[in-house]
Amino acid sequence: MSLSASPFARVSSASAWHRLAAVAFLLLVLAACSATDAGEAPPNPVHVTTERAQFASYYERSRRFVGRVEFSQSSALGFELGGRLAVIDFEEGDAVQAGDPIARLDVERLQARRVELEAQLDEAQATLELAQLRDRRAQRLIREDVVSTQRADDARLERTARRAAMARVEAAIERIDLDLAKSTLRAPFSGRIARRFADVGEVVEAGAAVVELLEVGRPEVRIGVSRDVAAKLRPGDPFDLRVHGVRTAATVLTVLPERDRETRTVSVRFAIDTPTPGLREGDLADLDWRERVDAEGFWLPRAALTEGTRGLWAAYVANGANVTNGAIATDEGAPADGPAPTALSRIERRPVEILHELDRAVFVRGAIREGDQVVQTGVHRLVPGQLAHVVEREASRPPIHAAAHRETL
Repeated sequence: MSLSASPFARVSSASAWHRLAAVAFLLLVLAACSATDAGEAPPNPVHVTTERAQFASYYERSRRFVGRVEFSQSSALGFELGGRLAVIDFEEGDAVQAGDPIARLDVERLQARRVELEAQLDEAQATLELAQLRDRRAQRLIREDVVSTQRADDARLERTARRAAMARVEAAIERIDLDLAKSTLRAPFSGRIARRFADVGEVVEAGAAVVELLEVGRPEVRIGVSRDVAAKLRPGDPFDLRVHGVRTAATVLTVLPERDRETRTVSVRFAIDTPTPGLREGDLADLDWRERVDAEGFWLPRAALTEGTRGLWAAYVANGANVTNGAIATDEGAPADGPAPTALSRIERRPVEILHELDRAVFVRGAIREGDQVVQTGVHRLVPGQLAHVVEREASRPPIHAAAHRETL
């Protein structure tokens, strides 16, 4: 019988070799990871551009609040009594002056009633004259002791009743004249017809809107702001608003005492002081509110930050004296133009916290000191401890007064 190894022995041997190979590969991966975690730099340095960190004790925050253009008066005009609409003298968009007739109701029924009342007035006046004659006659006869006192009293009281009846008819005529006057709808102020709600021939009810009139001479802006901003505003304060993309001078008229129930903002009314052609009801207007925030930190470009741990960010700093005086050959990141590298430094990773953001810059605080050489771009290809050729550029002015960033409420 052959003593050669069984197939099961060969399989077990192969499995053992596979396990050994896997363990060796795992050890190599762990060693590589340990080397990376230890911050071992790659053999070739890179070229980086740095700028010295400049300390700042504050920054300015710009916030944008949006509102609507309104006119100081906007009225939906209607008649105080109902009737058939007979005439509308203006169309939408037409300008009117204060007191101009805008629309009229059909007044035929009122005119007929007035004619009837005039006839009643003539009758009442005639009966009053007759009662006055009887009263004077009765007074004369009672002095001559011809008639009794009762007849004289009857004549006097009849004269009073006839006078009251005549006054009642006169009051009815005055009421008709008042209704006739109210049958003509007049402009209470100069403005422009914004909308028409009825047409000629329609029967309108008392108080129903016929036209909407806007006063175009004194435009205003109503803007909802936060409570802290509203507390700093006073009537008469000058501001620059932006309407139609153009800066417009405005003045605070009043700060309303209550919050808006929907937006939870405080409404502020502004008077527009600069003539703005083409201004319409409902146009948007912006208020740029700037406020100083006292905080110590540094301005960095956005490109200088990389993600850190625990919600923080990180920046790379290239500080220290030259690591070596000899030239080290590199083909990674060498600048084609610009000044030659001035130093060869090791890269350090510094954690920072963002306090304020602009479009292209951030205000941070953290492990950065005044004068540190902060790497400006290309941080994605850097690791802590890496050697780098440093090109220092002239420090730019911190964007403390930058207004490009806006926070919309």
